[in-house]
Amino acid sequence: SRSISENQIVRGEGFEVVTTFEGTGNLPLISRVEFNYPDSFEEYTPQESTELNRVGTQISGRKVFTELLVAQQGGNFVIPAEQLAVYNPQQNRWQLVSLPALTLQVQEPVMSPISTSSSLTAAPALMEGALDRVKLYSVPGYLFSNGRAYYLLYLPILLMICAIAWKLRQRYLQKNSGILLKNSAARRALQRVKELRGQSNQWESDGRQGIDDQQEIKEIYRHLLQILTSYYTERTGEPGRALSVTEILKELSQKASAKQATHTIIEVEALLSKLSRISYSPEVSGADLRQDLDQAIRVIQQIEEALS
Repeated sequence: SRSISENQIVRGEGFEVVTTFEGTGNLPLISRVEFNYPDSFEEYTPQESTELNRVGTQISGRKVFTELLVAQQGGNFVIPAEQLAVYNPQQNRWQLVSLPALTLQVQEPVMSPISTSSSLTAAPALMEGALDRVKLYSVPGYLFSNGRAYYLLYLPILLMICAIAWKLRQRYLQKNSGILLKNSAARRALQRVKELRGQSNQWESDGRQGIDDQQEIKEIYRHLLQILTSYYTERTGEPGRALSVTEILKELSQKASAKQATHTIIEVEALLSKLSRISYSPEVSGADLRQDLDQAIRVIQQIEEALS
């Protein structure tokens, strides 16, 4: 389904287009659909939220994409209708889901008129009183009486120092916020992979057979793929960007070639390719899973080397 937060706004204001995917199926693989918006709409970074419920091998829930747009021109606009293809495994065929067109009216901002009043006729009397008060002080006497000259001298300097300090702080925060995010992305990814490895080791030490269950193993593999792809988008400074394994490997290859270090992504390519095909693999073992979790830690370190 697709909806719009407002049907009537003022030029320069923002509104949201919310697209919701809800039901049963492989929701984690759904990526944002790019709709055709009028040229006068300015698009901002979309937001994504996911709510999943797993019961056995079945996944259900919802995935919501929220796009913020700002209208730059007034008028009546239409966001065209769309048709999305959804595969129904029960009927073994593709089905078309129609999203109706959305209409939006953008009005020009209304300027408040300046009110006039008969009280303006009192202006000459006010000016006359002001002139009488100015005569009480000569300019030198007023400035240097009671130390006023010192305030007038140092106030602009103080204001200038505060403005420079604020600007330098803004630059520092803008420059270092991305660096902090990139560094923390690697730490978070390593921590999550180690948690998966600790979980598999705990299964083995407890003598449980769940680690040899194919569906359970493949679910951990899919979780591992999500960890690595999310880490890459955060590390490149674009969290929330939907990228396939092929696109990630292409970008990494270009960055490694520029640094003449293509050898660093060989293991990365091998692991990501395996993870993208794991759903179709007839059989995987718990030993393979533990080996690939150890390899994922090395892969994160190699991606750091290629992107540093």
